[in-house]
Amino acid sequence: MSSSPESTFTQYLLRKLPDDVYSLKVMIPTSSGVPDTYISGYRSDLWAEMKWVKIPKRDTTEITPDVSALQERWLKGRYNEGRNVCVIVGSPIGCCVLQDKHMFNTIVKSQLTMDRKDVVQWLINQTRG
Repeated sequence: MSSSPESTFTQYLLRKLPDDVYSLKVMIPTSSGVPDTYISGYRSDLWAEMKWVKIPKRDTTEITPDVSALQERWLKGRYNEGRNVCVIVGSPIGCCVLQDKHMFNTIVKSQLTMDRKDVVQWLINQTRG
């Protein structure tokens, strides 16, 4: 059975984290809305919702990561409590991290400027400092 692109993307990021950064792929069917990834280092922790998107043909077409209403409510609630939360978007051409009040914004192709290694480094910087 093959993995989905989103699952493969998430697994790659988590496998590349150093040993002193703890990660957990969250799969709690009774807790709808909880982000799919928890990452913790000695400085901080964060909750990340990982999303894989297809790339439209036009550069100006808006891309909307498929964040459910329950996920959005959960992430907004934790953000309002001062927690470190984000939506990490992966695609065949690049990645981006959406944070703070911009977590649910639409994006365009030109915003997918990070590669997977950049995202791993961003996660390390967020949790280890």
